[in-house]
Amino acid sequence: MAKRGVPPERITAISNSIPDHRSDRPKGWLRGELGLSSDSLLVVSVAWLVKRKRMDFVIDAFGDACERISSNTDVHLLVVGDGPERDALRGEAVKRGISARVHFLGLRNDVRNIVAECDLLVHASRAETCTFVITEAMCAGVPAVVTFAGAAREQIEDGVSGYVVEPDDRDGFVARLVELVEDDERRTTFGRAARDRWASRYRVELAAKRYYEMYRTLAES
Repeated sequence: MAKRGVPPERITAISNSIPDHRSDRPKGWLRGELGLSSDSLLVVSVAWLVKRKRMDFVIDAFGDACERISSNTDVHLLVVGDGPERDALRGEAVKRGISARVHFLGLRNDVRNIVAECDLLVHASRAETCTFVITEAMCAGVPAVVTFAGAAREQIEDGVSGYVVEPDDRDGFVARLVELVEDDERRTTFGRAARDRWASRYRVELAAKRYYEMYRTLAES
């Protein structure tokens, strides 16, 4: 809007925000549903399975990461969502030899509970705005590795609450993924920072207040 000549004082940006959420399910329910051990590490990606969301990038990067991660680490990728690319993505997981580690959960109405049960979020969409699933992960205290699109660099403080890499930096994406899979302490530290960032910037109460202030200003002008 600024580039189109709209005066700064007439521009108000209000981030997509969400209410707090605490899962009421017992710890370990998702691993039980998937038949995984209690010490399995879960990486989750949530997206409509279309080319723009680049789940093929995520699966290939996960395959590369599996080749670098210690064989003692039982890491799994959960793909939440459905779409026309589903069968091709399943085929890619088979081709990479990681089909036993990639779980397609389909459409779910309990995404926030799933994210809260996972250890790490990954997201590689090429075009976004202010991505809700990143904010949901922040609220759950789950760190993320994402490619830069939309408001990613505003949502995630790079190197503090997660990592943001350039869209085509597959090596960087893989390196950051491996780092957080292998470093329990850093995941915990980043997760706390992510939760704090949600609380200070993306709580629905904050957005509601800003909407109220904006409409009050318009009504009084």
